[in-house]
Amino acid sequence: MNIQFRDFAFGLETSRYADHRYILQLNDGIHGEEPWLYNSTTGSLSLLIDQIAGFEGSLPGEYLPAPNSEDFYFIMLSERFSRQLFKLDSAAATEDPEAPPIPSLIAFPSPTTGTIHLNQDLQELRLYDLNGRLIYETSTYVKRTPLHLGFVPNGIYVVVGINETGEFVRTRVVVCGRGNL
Repeated sequence: MNIQFRDFAFGLETSRYADHRYILQLNDGIHGEEPWLYNSTTGSLSLLIDQIAGFEGSLPGEYLPAPNSEDFYFIMLSERFSRQLFKLDSAAATEDPEAPPIPSLIAFPSPTTGTIHLNQDLQELRLYDLNGRLIYETSTYVKRTPLHLGFVPNGIYVVVGINETGEFVRTRVVVCGRGNL
């Protein structure tokens, strides 16, 4: 199955849960790799559970539909970082909750040849490539301070941070150094 999602570039494993619902293993750059529920009829995508808070995620996988066709199981890391078997909550899987809005983080200029500025002060800042690999991190960022990205290859990157109110924020930035697009 090939599904294009805006802001979600890290689909690794998928399994059909019901006729029009799929469980996806995605990394949105904020929660790490967690299980997401996709409804192909409505096009809605929602985080099923943020099992391990932070950027690392719970690494779900090994999706197992039960023979009774009602239950659905998968394996992921527990809060104590051990692999555990989880059962999908059918009530939660039928609701299609809306994902909470993420406050806007703006990187400018983008595309850039190597230096960007952000529109918010951040308590923590991380830069990921589109494979979900951590490229750069710092514990603080002051609004409009130059952030030099000349060390990264040309490409698209996800900037993720925690703002002053403790909310996760993210944006994408295109790096096309030396005038190459």
